[in-house]
Amino acid sequence: MPKRLKQNNIESLRIDYCDSLLFIARNTLPSSLKSLSIWGCKKLQHLEGINSTPLEYLSISDCESLMCLSSRALLPKTLKSLCIYRCRNLTTLLSTRWCVHESLEILCIYDCPKLKSLEEAFNNSPRLQAVQLVGLQNLESNRLFGLQNLTGLEYLTLHDSWDFSIGEEVEISKRLIRWGLHNLTSLKHLQIKGFEDPELILSEDQQMPISLESLKISNFAPFRSISDLGTLTSLTDLIIEDSPNLKSIPDLGSLVSLKSFRIESCLKIKSISDLESHTSIEEFIIGSCPNLKSIACLGCLTSLQTLKIWDCPNLESIACLGSLTSLQTLTIWYSLKLKSLPSLPPSLLELNIVECPLLKKQWRRGKGKYCSKIAHIPKVEIDSNLIFNSKEEN
Repeated sequence: MPKRLKQNNIESLRIDYCDSLLFIARNTLPSSLKSLSIWGCKKLQHLEGINSTPLEYLSISDCESLMCLSSRALLPKTLKSLCIYRCRNLTTLLSTRWCVHESLEILCIYDCPKLKSLEEAFNNSPRLQAVQLVGLQNLESNRLFGLQNLTGLEYLTLHDSWDFSIGEEVEISKRLIRWGLHNLTSLKHLQIKGFEDPELILSEDQQMPISLESLKISNFAPFRSISDLGTLTSLTDLIIEDSPNLKSIPDLGSLVSLKSFRIESCLKIKSISDLESHTSIEEFIIGSCPNLKSIACLGCLTSLQTLKIWDCPNLESIACLGSLTSLQTLTIWYSLKLKSLPSLPPSLLELNIVECPLLKKQWRRGKGKYCSKIAHIPKVEIDSNLIFNSKEEN
């Protein structure tokens, strides 16, 4: 690196596709540098010179010769975020045990197949809040469980998304479950997918963290009923998806803080009618349920503000909409057999209808006008045509 860089007041530096760069020497980077991004430097071997900077954000991508970040086990104590992508020869973060990094909050490592251990990172980074590990085929799962030291961990994913996701890296996921998810006492976001054995997920000593605020379940099979989730008194968001054997909506009564419920891609559900036990839901989303024919008994959802239904081509009826006294937004997309809606509540502020030809036909009167049933709604959109005061604007 050119020495004159140090003389500049640079806070952010990005180096792209510099094939001649072998290393970053000591005392060459600006003392003001806070963010460093290195992309596609094929011959880069190590970064000894970053320790002398107040660096907070370090991102390294596609550096195929990089085997470790520093042979002297030194990274800036100010570092908050460390992200490494597609460095396929990276075997270790540092050549010796990591020193304590009290500032590190985010660790993201993606597609580094030769990396074997991260235990020292977890043991020495007490402030870590978010960890993402994807495509680490040789990561030794028994070296993963310095996780119990991360008392502030809120996000942990073994999947290509920023929520806690178990199931993609199967062996590591199983070890993590058996170790005990409840030990992650600050965890807020959890996704479970691909597990068919309920005893692996739920037993007396395999509870989920009561700190959870959102839960996404892909394949509901591991859960006998929603009562298995009854300890999740802080849960506000629940998603159930890709559950081909689920035939009815479970009782949500034990989830006392639930505000948002989404159900998607559940092929065997034919009707939805069992929501009487829960009145605090504010958002209800139903999508890609091709055999769903009717939705009834929504009237008990007196707190419901948003109802979205999409890609339910065989849906024929939706009952009790008029009783939803808090409903403000109603969206229905691609419900080809839906002929009519009951009276809509006066609270409704927005109605969006797409590809519901029978419903549109029932409402239409003359040229460019619609029936009085929707005249009171301030914003109505039908097949991308915006309507105000029952007048269609093309």
